[in-house]
Amino acid sequence: MMLLARAEPAEAFAVTTVPAPAELGRTLETQTRLSRATIQLRFGREVAALTIRDVWSACCELLLAAQLVRERKLDRFILDVEQVFDIVYDGELMLCAFSVSLGQDPRFL
Repeated sequence: MMLLARAEPAEAFAVTTVPAPAELGRTLETQTRLSRATIQLRFGREVAALTIRDVWSACCELLLAAQLVRERKLDRFILDVEQVFDIVYDGELMLCAFSVSLGQDPRFL
């Protein structure tokens, strides 16, 4: 179990997509392909970016992860092959800690 130091300040979290979410939604509605789409998760200064090749599958994966977090059944998720995020639940809070990439983690060498 991961222990969090209370002295660590919380970092800002943001999600952005290129193109904008409304355009991604239109793509799903019209069943058209995008030439390029990405999603970025920003945790303070750290960024994990994932190229979205199949908008439908990416949305399904993210919705499943969100459901697992709500049920407190997810403790780690990986984006873009190397971006690792550990999740810890503290009372009513869900804390997400950006971890080392799989390529640098000795457990995965």
